[in-house]
Amino acid sequence: MRIAIVFPPQWDPRQPPRTTMVLESAAARSGAETQVFDFNLALYRKLLFESPSSGMIESSVEKLLEPSIFGQPDEFMRISQIVERFLDENYSDSTDNQLFWDGMRSKLSPNSSHDWRKVIAQPSMLPAIRHLNREIESLFIWKPDIIAISAISDTQILTTLGLASVFKRRTPAIQLLLGGDAFAYRRGILSGFPWLFDLVDGIALNDAEELFASLSVERKISNLPGIISKDGHYSVQKIIQAENFGDFVPTISQAEKARKSLSPEIVIPIETARGCPWSACAFCIHPPRDTNGHAHYRQRSLQSLKNELHAWHSFGFRNFFFIDEALPPARMDEIVQLVSELSEPVSWIAYARLDTGHTLMSLKAARAAGCRKLFFGFETGSERLLRKFSKGIKPDSITKVLRDVGQAGISAHLFLMTGFPKETEIDQSATLQLLEEVLPALDPFGFSYDLFNLKVERETPLFNNPAEFGISPIRIHAGNDAAYHFDPGLLRSERLTSADFSRKIESTIKQCHGDCVSLRKLHLSQDSLHLLFLKAFQGGRLSRFSNCARTECTIKLDSFSFDNLP
Repeated sequence: MRIAIVFPPQWDPRQPPRTTMVLESAAARSGAETQVFDFNLALYRKLLFESPSSGMIESSVEKLLEPSIFGQPDEFMRISQIVERFLDENYSDSTDNQLFWDGMRSKLSPNSSHDWRKVIAQPSMLPAIRHLNREIESLFIWKPDIIAISAISDTQILTTLGLASVFKRRTPAIQLLLGGDAFAYRRGILSGFPWLFDLVDGIALNDAEELFASLSVERKISNLPGIISKDGHYSVQKIIQAENFGDFVPTISQAEKARKSLSPEIVIPIETARGCPWSACAFCIHPPRDTNGHAHYRQRSLQSLKNELHAWHSFGFRNFFFIDEALPPARMDEIVQLVSELSEPVSWIAYARLDTGHTLMSLKAARAAGCRKLFFGFETGSERLLRKFSKGIKPDSITKVLRDVGQAGISAHLFLMTGFPKETEIDQSATLQLLEEVLPALDPFGFSYDLFNLKVERETPLFNNPAEFGISPIRIHAGNDAAYHFDPGLLRSERLTSADFSRKIESTIKQCHGDCVSLRKLHLSQDSLHLLFLKAFQGGRLSRFSNCARTECTIKLDSFSFDNLP
């Protein structure tokens, strides 16, 4: 059996996706012959290196592919904007369609089943597919029996459906399997689109390892575990989660493919667990859930994690991103031990919760083992809202952990949120006050944040019990019937608008950190890039600016260049 694994546009091409490597490994273990077709990277490479006007941009792309670029944040930003404009102008003749490093814009919406059907009926509506004719042809020359398409982001939904339509028209007997988070987050509504299963043979909701293992004995996709398929009821069979989901060791071939990403340094994504160790936030759909809605958290065995780390290390990789929903303190301690055993030092970043189990001693150990930055779900400084939405942390613990993070020499990224039902300006002031307390302890260069408006996500307590949180039931109409998250219908609120709140956050940061060069000003869409800039910054010449707020450093980003330093 031959399985073609397709990664569709659009995803940031500057670092390798983990999904294709895991799927390839799982399919190969089932005895299948596999080949990965990274259409996303192919699209960017075609536009940047093969389009008729690509010679105009060649020198800019070359600069972005030089390791020294991470020592020049102002130059990185300037050249990145030039390249993004080039991508936009050469991607499509229509202003309705745009392509960037971190996004793909279209007048069609991934949240509308009407637009899904449009794309299925006329795939050529999508410029990405028109650019990929050669890659599509090469896939069919290989003659797969099954095509598995993984969509991990909403930006990939429409191209996934368009490609599936092209594949099915070309070879009607081909079996098509869709999967990835973009579909898993919509797990409760997919069976309501029976026409979708006239195109695809199944949509996977369970672990890929278990699914592909089943292919060795059951070659019909609709009979596999954890599949939504056209079986007369469009029902989800029992979801089976693999016990050995982390049994993945990269090959030399996968290492070579990873190096083709559009970055001079590669940050390898590594998964140490699935699900969230907390899994109780009222607004979050991310933890994988079974058909009864129960969230699961499963850790990977230390031995399999060690095997993968040592393999990547042996291939010459020294930068890692632990991509779990959140590393609990005990798991982080285990990672520190594993990376400390490697023959050469490495650098890494990770997502984490603001759990009090992260102590100053453990964080110092993490920094000594190469941890450069941690990304935290802060959300709000309002104790009332933290409790109401079951965040599981308190303002005191947020303050303590972030101060310890700063003292340990680790940078921090904070995910902030506004737009909570019945949120008031007092709640927002609590966030600003907490920021004032912790920012002086945090590295000004490495500090960054995102401010999001709260969304109501399907199958969460906020969606299922809206009145309990002060909102009206979500109105679902033809324009958002394929959505998994919605804007809340808020009752009267006395909060600042998100724009005003954002300005106050920026003002608070400037008061604490001055107007220094900072990662937050780069608006990095690819989290892995934070690590590469921090390595350049903390590697030597700029360490004297690490306390710039307290020394009244006023270097401006738009006139700053690392090359001008003595």
